[in-house]
Amino acid sequence: MDDAVSALKVRGFTNIKSNVDDSEKDYVWIVTSQSPSQWDRILPDELVYLTCNRQRNISLSLKSDFYLLFNTYDVDVYFDGSKLGTISNGDTFSIDLKVTEGDHTLKVKRSDATDPSTIQSITVSYDTEFNCTIAHGIDTITLNNVNIKSKEEQIGTQLAIPDESAQSDTTTMTLPEDGQSHEDSYISSTNSLDTTEMNDQITEEQPIEYPVPPSVPERPIETDEGSGPVHEEVPPQETIVTGPPMESTDPPVVSKKITAPYHSSGDKDTAREGNTGVYSYVKSGNYSIYYIIDFDEGYVYRFIDGNGDESCDRVKIDFGSMNEYVQITYHDGDYVWSEAVSFKFRNNPDKMVHQDSYGDTTDFKSTDLSKALQIRDTKKIIDY
Repeated sequence: MDDAVSALKVRGFTNIKSNVDDSEKDYVWIVTSQSPSQWDRILPDELVYLTCNRQRNISLSLKSDFYLLFNTYDVDVYFDGSKLGTISNGDTFSIDLKVTEGDHTLKVKRSDATDPSTIQSITVSYDTEFNCTIAHGIDTITLNNVNIKSKEEQIGTQLAIPDESAQSDTTTMTLPEDGQSHEDSYISSTNSLDTTEMNDQITEEQPIEYPVPPSVPERPIETDEGSGPVHEEVPPQETIVTGPPMESTDPPVVSKKITAPYHSSGDKDTAREGNTGVYSYVKSGNYSIYYIIDFDEGYVYRFIDGNGDESCDRVKIDFGSMNEYVQITYHDGDYVWSEAVSFKFRNNPDKMVHQDSYGDTTDFKSTDLSKALQIRDTKKIIDY
């Protein structure tokens, strides 16, 4: 605003007013309109009124999902109608902008076509951070994991301190010491936090991004609606092998601790490698869907237990590692399509993700390999 006022004074105008009070002049203001307009002819002492909005900062960060074969197109990013840049397949785009308080629009569209596109409304009242991921479809673009943070709202949040009768060990408050500011103190809250999940967040790396394999046929999709996810916990097992009788001169057999019952080695460090041995995973509900990934034989087995299905798919591994992704290709007559499996997090074999030929993903949990093999052996193997 100061620049606008100075420019008007240089041109000889002496009667300049605005909607900004003297108490608010320490803020940065942006002129959004002027009356009369710059094209009107007026006398130097006539009133020129400036309408201003307070300036705020907004940080934008958008990450494009990665696609290997389909939907690999670039997308353009627009803010309030102005193009900010282009995001390539799998890349991240970040930018800091100075904007006025109020409502703004973020638009993401396919670079080489008018459609698909999507628009996100953003209301800016304070300095703001905006983060999201971008999913590319054939006919749609979707913004997922949208997270909008207002910095001043966080600073101004009041903390409610429970009375003594309502206190529990789930919330602790550390008050500032002498000479320490309130900003240096902190609140630690673990409200019903699953410590297992918390440990996963600490030790696991970033989730694996898989490609979308080629999609041709329509394939029946089994669901377990109404049941909700059932998490099958696999407790660590310990096998103790006793030594020979006392009169034997043979050395005793060393005890072996099983840390990965879902892997043929029984050893989690070996299982982390992601490309050797045999793995087993399950998704449980009204029935259970099993996957056995056999790197020794070079096949992936898929079968269902609990719905009367007596068959088991056997599909040859095309390539890959569970720390990246393992691609398999079905050949059913004239129909050919590919799917992928991988660890949900790199170097952590406890969870697996399956991606079908349409790009949809399903989470699986590790399960006891010997049990999975027993069920598989009751099925009729069908090669694809």
